[in-house]
Amino acid sequence: FSFYMVNRPTLLLVSFDEKNELITADLRKELATYLKFQVIFTEYDAPRFVSSRGEQKYAGDFLPTLQWLRKKGRYTFSLGIVNADLFVPELNFVFGIANQQMGAAVISLHRLQSKEYDFFLRRALTESVHELGHLFGLPHCKDPTCVMFFSDALPDTDRKGYRFCNHCSAIFSKTFAF
Repeated sequence: FSFYMVNRPTLLLVSFDEKNELITADLRKELATYLKFQVIFTEYDAPRFVSSRGEQKYAGDFLPTLQWLRKKGRYTFSLGIVNADLFVPELNFVFGIANQQMGAAVISLHRLQSKEYDFFLRRALTESVHELGHLFGLPHCKDPTCVMFFSDALPDTDRKGYRFCNHCSAIFSKTFAF
């Protein structure tokens, strides 16, 4: 599918944790610059009922709230940021998940931490762009330097960075003609 837009697409960036002021401000700026989207930021209470597995939170339980906020504000997409470690039933953990039909994605900062802030920001940006890529209709890519490459460990995230490869970039550009 293709989004032909007279105006830039809008992304609602939602922090479910009050402690993320600096990282969300920097993510907002970086995402707006790289994707050329209008990025709006808000804080919101985490959903009341989030399933747990030990200390982990079920990633899918954040998506309905993000979809509701996206629809309520008439945003193109929504991306949630949480500090909690996230999981889905079939994996030990996830850095994030996306649901294209809902127009919503969520990432966890839990496993992205680094002593160097710039490194932490790059990891958060990489995972944000990756999950947003799924919202744009992009599948996982075989190029290990592409942001759409599947990461199951931090070395994968660190190697690939936050940019699309030429192939995925061409699809993104064709999808968002503005």
